[in-house]
Amino acid sequence: MLPSENRSLEINLVTDWVAPEETSTQFVDFSAGGSAAAPSPVDGGSTGGFLPEYHSPEPDVPIPSQTTLASLNWNTTADSDLSRTVGAPTNPRGSGMGRGQGRGIGNGKGNSREGGDGKSFFGMASEGKSFVYVLDSSLSMNHPHDSDAKTRFRKMKMELMNSLSHLRPDQEFFILFFNHEAVPMPAERMVSAAPENKQYYLDWVEQVPAKGDTDPTAALLMALRMRPDVIYFLTDGCFSGPANDIVKGIQQSRTTIHTFVFENWLTEKQHAGLELMRQKKVSAAMTKLGEATYLRMREILVAEQVMQGLSQNNGGKYHVIP
Repeated sequence: MLPSENRSLEINLVTDWVAPEETSTQFVDFSAGGSAAAPSPVDGGSTGGFLPEYHSPEPDVPIPSQTTLASLNWNTTADSDLSRTVGAPTNPRGSGMGRGQGRGIGNGKGNSREGGDGKSFFGMASEGKSFVYVLDSSLSMNHPHDSDAKTRFRKMKMELMNSLSHLRPDQEFFILFFNHEAVPMPAERMVSAAPENKQYYLDWVEQVPAKGDTDPTAALLMALRMRPDVIYFLTDGCFSGPANDIVKGIQQSRTTIHTFVFENWLTEKQHAGLELMRQKKVSAAMTKLGEATYLRMREILVAEQVMQGLSQNNGGKYHVIP
C-alpha cells in the first residue's frame, strides 16, 4: 500500500496501540523480494533505474515539487538483483566537495559486506558500500534545537553533510526526504560518493524546506527497493495508524536499518507518566497525567515503539538525538 497522487494517508496522532504486544502484523521480507513492490527500470531498459529520469535546469539545483512515486511503474513481481549504474549526477557542479573528506569510522571488518570503513550518522557507525538516508522534512522539523544549528532540520542537514563527507568515491549514496510524500534527490539511482556528486547533492539538500505532514512509508519502501547496505531513517514525529502498520511490517535481512528520533522536551511529571506507560501501568499513568496529557504521552510512546521495532526487526539500532 503506497500513497498515490490522489490517495494520501491522513495523519492521526491518537492511536490505541500503547505497549508492545503479540501482533498478527504480516512482515514484508524485502531481502527475498517476493511480496515487495518493485519499480521497473526507466532509463531505456537498463537494470539500474529506480526513479524517472530527472533533467534539471542550470544554473539552479532543482527541488522536486511533486513526488516521483506517482510516475513509477510498480508491480507485484519481484525484480532480480538490481545492478546499479554509478556515474556523475544529471548536472555536475564544480570539481570538488569543498567540505573536506575523512577516513570514516571502523576497521574494515564486518558482516561479509564489502566496503571497509563504517560511516557515521549522528554517531551511529555502519559498514557497507551503499547508504540511503531517509530523512524527515515535515513542518515539525523546524522545531528549535539547542545547538549552533538552531533547528532540528538544520541539525540533521549538518550531520548529513558530515556523514557524506566521509564516504569514499567507491561507495554510493542516495537521499530521500519525506513529509506527506517522498522527496527524492534528483537522480535515477544511487550515485558514487565522488566529490563532485557530494557537492552537487548537498547543494540540493540546502534548498529542501521543512513543510507538510509526516508519512515516511513511500520513502522507506523506495529506499528498500534500492537494496542498500544501510538505511539511516530519521524522524521527529508520529505517524498515522496505516503508516504505523506499514512501518511495523517491514522485516528483511538484506539492509541494516538504523532509526533516529529527536528527544522530546518533557516535564518531570510527563517523564514519570511515560515510564508508567512503558510498564503497562495505564491506570496509574492516566491518574498521574490526566486524560489530555495521557493521550499526548501515548502518541510519544507509540512513535518510540514503532522506531525501536523497525531497527530491531532489521538488524539496526535505535538512537535518541538530544
